[in-house]
Amino acid sequence: MDKEKYIVTEEEEEEDTEEVVMLSDSENSICINLSTESKNSIYDLGFGSVAKFYLRNKIEQVLHGETEYQWVKPEVFKYKSEYCSAKSIEHLKNKLVGETATEKHVLFDFCVDSERVCFSKEKNESLDFCYFYETFFTRLGMKLPLSRFECEVLNWLNVSPSQLHPNSWAFVRAFERVLIYYDLEPSAALFFCFFQLRIGKQVGWVSVSGIPGRKLLESFDQSYKGFKTRFFKIWAVPGEPYFLLNSEDGKPLFPLYWSHDPQPIKEVDETRLPRRQFCIVQFLKMLPMLSTVKILAAQNDPNAMDAYLSSMAPKMSKKQMEELLESSKKEGISHVTANVVKELCHKNIPEAIPLQTVSVAFASTSKAPTTSKGV
Repeated sequence: MDKEKYIVTEEEEEEDTEEVVMLSDSENSICINLSTESKNSIYDLGFGSVAKFYLRNKIEQVLHGETEYQWVKPEVFKYKSEYCSAKSIEHLKNKLVGETATEKHVLFDFCVDSERVCFSKEKNESLDFCYFYETFFTRLGMKLPLSRFECEVLNWLNVSPSQLHPNSWAFVRAFERVLIYYDLEPSAALFFCFFQLRIGKQVGWVSVSGIPGRKLLESFDQSYKGFKTRFFKIWAVPGEPYFLLNSEDGKPLFPLYWSHDPQPIKEVDETRLPRRQFCIVQFLKMLPMLSTVKILAAQNDPNAMDAYLSSMAPKMSKKQMEELLESSKKEGISHVTANVVKELCHKNIPEAIPLQTVSVAFASTSKAPTTSKGV
């Protein structure tokens, strides 16, 4: 979905053993830790000598202001990874992937002492990678490959997975679970009808927040700590199952590295959405504020999820939901009235906030509207 149509912007593997490869040249003394699996894969794919993959002393460059990472907040450089050996990440093997693959399909690796989560690959490196935080998988229930919706959110924001704060990932995952429960398709356009992103001059971990007056989910953790030193990397290996790269063209599914240019999103103008998505927004507005903690706790337990969400807003039948979301037969017009929504929802959502009658005319063409500022 072309986000420029809708957004309102605001200015302002298994490792068998651990192997240590010692390399040196006239300028650098380098110690590279690579798992056997990762090392062999690099050789097998023809990327040449492991000597081509090393990290220069970027921390010294940062301290002297001689680096391309001056746009990153200094705080980010304080944290090196605790995962500095194959043994240290062994416990993650069975936590990374969903039902569509196994841990053998993921080439994940630990970090060297000089790596920071905001670093990207060197210019002379052929093999891409992406950093992830352990907490994504252990506390938030993330699985690889990321869902279409999760990739879409990252692309809209123009950030890598580790650049998005875990509290924001909790919003993303809980929002997706809620829509799936109600048999609705999640999308970034729908998500940003309820959440926004503001950024400062320097870039650190970016966070989305609920739009005032339109908060759907409670914050997961008011003080999310202890995650910043627990990151590792996953290799974007061509031929491996669609974890980081598109299986058709080999391009990244989302930004693999931290971006100096995250995209601020104040809100999505819901009146610019396709009629069906516009109607879904009106339905979601009727829901009471939901507990992100309870939703994520129940994400792998359909009975627990049903017990919680049905107590807040019982699931409608497909016929009822389709009736709610049915587009008007009048060409080019979408009519969503308080009566239509309330007639189907009032028994399910006792404390629903009444909606004003809305009649929105959509142009027959799909031209991107001009951006509204300050809305």
